[in-house]
Parts: sequence; C-alpha cells; structure tokens
Amino acid sequence: MLSARTALAALLSASLLVACGGAGGIGNIIGGLSPTPSPTNAPSSTNVGYSCPSSLNGTSTVRMAASLASFGSDAIRRAPAKASSQSSSEPSTLPGLLEVVRSGAAATGTRGTLSTEIAHAGGNVAQRFTFANIGTSIDVVAVNPAKSAAIAAQMRLLPGVTKVVPMGLRYTQSVLAPVTTNDPYFQGFPGSVAPYYEAGNPAPSPAPGTSLPGQWDMHAISLGHAWAYSNLTDAPAGYQNTAAMGSSSVRVAIVDTGADVTHPELSSKVVYEHCFITDINSGVQSSSNYVTDLDGHGTDVAGIAAADVNNGLGFVGAGGNVSLIVERVFPSPPSNCVSQLSSNPQACSTSASTADIASGIDDAVANGAKVVNLSIGASCAGGDDPLEANAVANALAANVVVVAASGNSGGSTLDAPACDTGVIAVGASALSDGYPNGTYSAGAPGTSSAPIEYVPSYSNYQAGSTTWGLVAPGGDPANVGPGVDDLHWIENIYSSTAMGGATCTPDFEAPSGSQGDCRILIAGTSQATPHVSGAAALLLSVNSSLTPTQVRNYLCSDAYTLPTVSAAAQGCGRLDIYRAMADVLSDPNLPPAQ
Repeated sequence: MLSARTALAALLSASLLVACGGAGGIGNIIGGLSPTPSPTNAPSSTNVGYSCPSSLNGTSTVRMAASLASFGSDAIRRAPAKASSQSSSEPSTLPGLLEVVRSGAAATGTRGTLSTEIAHAGGNVAQRFTFANIGTSIDVVAVNPAKSAAIAAQMRLLPGVTKVVPMGLRYTQSVLAPVTTNDPYFQGFPGSVAPYYEAGNPAPSPAPGTSLPGQWDMHAISLGHAWAYSNLTDAPAGYQNTAAMGSSSVRVAIVDTGADVTHPELSSKVVYEHCFITDINSGVQSSSNYVTDLDGHGTDVAGIAAADVNNGLGFVGAGGNVSLIVERVFPSPPSNCVSQLSSNPQACSTSASTADIASGIDDAVANGAKVVNLSIGASCAGGDDPLEANAVANALAANVVVVAASGNSGGSTLDAPACDTGVIAVGASALSDGYPNGTYSAGAPGTSSAPIEYVPSYSNYQAGSTTWGLVAPGGDPANVGPGVDDLHWIENIYSSTAMGGATCTPDFEAPSGSQGDCRILIAGTSQATPHVSGAAALLLSVNSSLTPTQVRNYLCSDAYTLPTVSAAAQGCGRLDIYRAMADVLSDPNLPPAQ
C-alpha cells in the first residue's frame, strides 16, 4: 500500500503562481513554480471569474482527511515540476485596455475635457488612478482591441498626455544562541540536527528512503539568532530589543492571489484584507473585503512572511510577530480547471492585471503597510508597465519598502516589478545535499552531511551588476515522485480553498486526531521573496525610522556571499537577517557571515 506521502506526490496542483514575470513559485503546486502555460488569447470572462468574492467561503482550513491522518506521515502537496517563468505563449498585455498617463500639472488638472476627448477617440474611461506622492495620474481606457493601436496614437496627441500603452499582465512565480519556538517544523523533529534542523533523503526517521521535514530555509538565514535579540536575559547588554521578534505594529502587505484568512497560522495575523479584480473585457473593476484564495500561492507566501509564532502548530514566518495585510488581485480560476489538472498542472492558474496590482499596492499603503511583497511579475523588456511602476514609486515615496521576485525564467535580466528603481529584488537559493532528486549546480556538489547552498538556474539576475538585489531560500526540486527530498523545497502553509484541493492533516509526527494544518512543498523566487519581506519588517520593528533605501542597504551589505556562486547570480549575497539585525541594533560584535 502506498504511503500517504507517496500517494499525494502524484497529485498535481495548479497553484504555481508565477513570481515576477512568472517568477512566482517555481514549482507547481507544490511549489508554485512558474507561471502556467496560458492560452495566447486572454481568457474570456465566462471561464475566469473577474469579480471579487462577496462573502467568506470555504473556511474549513483545519479540516482533516482521515485517511491521511496517520501518525508520522507528512502528507503535503507537491508541485509536479519546476515551473518556468512567464511562457512565451502567454500574453503580457491587454490591447483592449489602454493606460493613459499624465504627469506634472496635467496630472492634477480637470479630467472632464480629457474624458470627452478620449471618448471622441473611441475610448471609455473605466478606472482612474492618482499617485499624489509623485505627481502622476493614469486613466484606464477600454477600447476595441482591433483598433487599439490607432486609438492609442490619437490619445498620445491629447493635451497633457505623456504616454499611452496597453495594460500589462502579471503572473504568479538565517554568536548569539538562537531563539527556539514551539512551532514543530521550525523546532525540528527527532533526528534533525543543526544547522538546518531538517534531513535529506534518506533521513533517520521515520524510515529509510524518506526525508525529514522542517524549515531549513529559516535556519539558513539565521532567523532564530536574529530573534534572540528579543531575549532580555541572553541578548548582549545594551542591545536587547523586545521587538526583534517582530512588532504587530509593522504591517506586511501580500499582493497576490489572496489568502486563507481562516488558516490557524494566519487567522490572528491578518489585520486588513481587500480584493481588486478587473474584467479584462470591459475594464470595469470589482472590489470587496474578501480575499478567498482559490490558488494557494498567496496563502503560502503569507505564511513564509509571517506565519504565527509560538502557537504550537506548523511553521514560523520570517517576520515573526508582524501583522499582515492581504490584497487579492488575481481572478478566480476557470470553474472546470480541476478536471484538466492531470494533463495541464497549471490549468487553474490565472494572471493579474497591473491595474489591480496598482490598486492593491495603493490600498495597502493607505492602510498602513510598511512593506509590500510582490511575488509576481512578467518581463521588464521595454520597462515596467506605467500603472505598476507608478504605484511602486508612490509607495516608496510614502516610505514603504517594496520587495519583488526576480523571476523564474533563468534570465540575465530582472522581471517587472523587480526591475523598478528602489525595489528590493529577490532571487532564489537552494541546497545541494548529494541526493539525486535535487537539481545541482556544477560548482556546488554538496553531501548529506555537508549540504552546499547555491543559486538555481531558474533564478533571474541582472547581468553587469553585483548589487541588483539579493537571494533567499527558494528551493530547486528535480522530481516529485517517491523519495522526494524536503531539503530541495520550501515547506509552509497552503489554502484549504485551493481549486486543486488541499492537504490538511495533523503536523508531522503529531498524534492522530491533532489539529489539521494545510501545507505544501513549493519552490521558486515567489517563495524566496517573502523571506526578505519578513526580514525587512523585523528591521522596521526595531527601528521604525528606517527608509526603504536604508533597509535595502542593511540587507544587502550584511548578506552572506555564497562561495560557489558567481557575484552576478547572487547579487549582494544570500539574506542573513542575524547580521542585519545586529547591524541595525549597533551591536559592535557582528556575527560572522553565515
């Protein structure tokens, strides 16, 4: 009889959000690898749900599958394969929706005359954005797609208009003794040892040929050591800070597919939620206060950034006690997508319009976000989309840190919005542990006793720069069949309402009948990004006066240089929140980079 672990490995999921330009998770559902291959034409509104939820539905996040609740099993969903970034067949723009940009005095002037002229040119204003912090306004105009180019040319001649372009689409793509928590996957299970508190394949428990789960990612960035500054007894005299484990006053916004706000790891963390979804046919935007996550990507990203700490369940998030804002900007997957998962693992993936992303960013800033996480993206060829770029610039001008995934296409350029000036771009790192079901870098031949961290080939970077950003744990799996090695993935929470189904069982080695916990193995720059967002929130927790530039400089200057990786591929290096925290607190005894 197949174990629950093996049986579930065969399940496919469509939750692969493409991070940054498809950079999102690099795995499918197990990870949210890259974007799903989508049709060359934008999906019609009859197949994709272009409206926000009107109520909280599917709240059974702690439900258990009785057949999978056996003692010692770690039944979770896994992505079928490494996800690529935005597919060449996927549309990057919507010709039927144009962005009409005005700057300076024209941006603050009356729009009545402009609306009339737009109408004469053949367009209809569907949405309006004002970015007051940077003096720019943008109208979203619905036009006949077949006449888009001609209408755009006419609109460029209108007074005060500086740019007219088609709306863009985006896809979902660790010396101080450490603090220990009672969260089992962070604490480690019997048989796990430092530094990762997780073991590869084969692990000593529960049986040969299976790996031992855990959060190697959080230990790699020295999270427990950074948190130790909150310990008033053990932290160095004069450098203790109770907020080093995160302050609830600091809000991290997850602009993504939504989140399972009833998940026990998130229910006490989410302080605000909102949804924005534009119908790509009419340009009309719906909104609501419900963010039901039908994909799972957003829930996973939120968990990595700020899953509840010391609740005796599952995982920790990098931001510790910080709070969450959830902005859903992705439409609902096609109602029949689940039946197609066997032939197309990404059948339930969708794309978000830059209008909704801009709305999500603006709304998050207006509701107190100090950090905005964007585990989404698409190509930056020709520069970022005006709506998205201006929303990002407006957030930075409001002293909000913006963190975005570099991309999953393995390219030498950053995806958008990671390519925007001032954004902290994040690539992925992974572990090579000598076992054949991981993907290796030729320069990083790790072993089971001495794993080596490297930058996987899918992770985008910026050629010609060694300061384009930094990398953080994102994983690099090679297969999802029997013998899957947890060290090759990032494991964290998942949504019970995901279209492809969720695995909600007691935690690993928890007694049968224990509280259920929805979780998933996933990989990609989408997963790397919230590690950095959580780290940024920790620094702001101990020093709220830090600017986005200062936060970036601390994270960059204190990053660990991966010895087997080129300077270009890793940028500033791999996130080391321990050193960054010590630096911000002015501890003169900086720990060695690790």
